[in-house]
Amino acid sequence: MPKEHELTDFQNVKILALELHFLYAEIGLQLHIPHQIITDFIERLKEQQSIENISLPSRLWKISTMTNY
Repeated sequence: MPKEHELTDFQNVKILALELHFLYAEIGLQLHIPHQIITDFIERLKEQQSIENISLPSRLWKISTMTNY
C-alpha cells in the first residue's frame, strides 16, 4: 500500500494521459491532488525516465560547530 503522499499507479497513468491536454493545476483539480505534486511527478519522470516511487534517504541533521551555552 502506498504511503499517504505517494501517487498510486492509477494516478500516475491518469497524470500521464492528462498531461498532454491540461495544465498541471487543472490536472490537480481533476484528480484532487495539489498541483505541486503533479509538477514533481512530471519532473521526476523527465529526470529519471521512471514513474516508480522511490525512497529518498532520510534527511541528515546538520551539526553546527558553533554552540551557544
